[in-house]
Amino acid sequence: MSNQQYHLSLKIREARIKAGLSQVKIAKALHMARQTYLDLEAGRSNPRISTLADIAEVTDCSLLWFIFPMLSDLEEAQEYERFLAQITELPNSVRHGFMHQQCEALKALQDNYK
Repeated sequence: MSNQQYHLSLKIREARIKAGLSQVKIAKALHMARQTYLDLEAGRSNPRISTLADIAEVTDCSLLWFIFPMLSDLEEAQEYERFLAQITELPNSVRHGFMHQQCEALKALQDNYK
């Protein structure tokens, strides 16, 4: 099992526990066999993105939290999700300008740390 797969399995388990669900209840909510869910939580199988989306919905967690390893804090991931939702509501020209500014700022930061 890879390090990334291990951390994802821990997040899946943590999300279930925070939601107050048993393994049986979450498996039923996800319309999968209990053993299939156990394999995900134990890191014996890799979930599809659609399965992660379903787990996120059932446990009321951010999908970003599952996908991005650097987001270890669930509340931080939910904050990122709200931020991205706000950006998508901007007109295209404003959104593209904003993204360009952020990319330039990131390049400048990277140059400073070389």
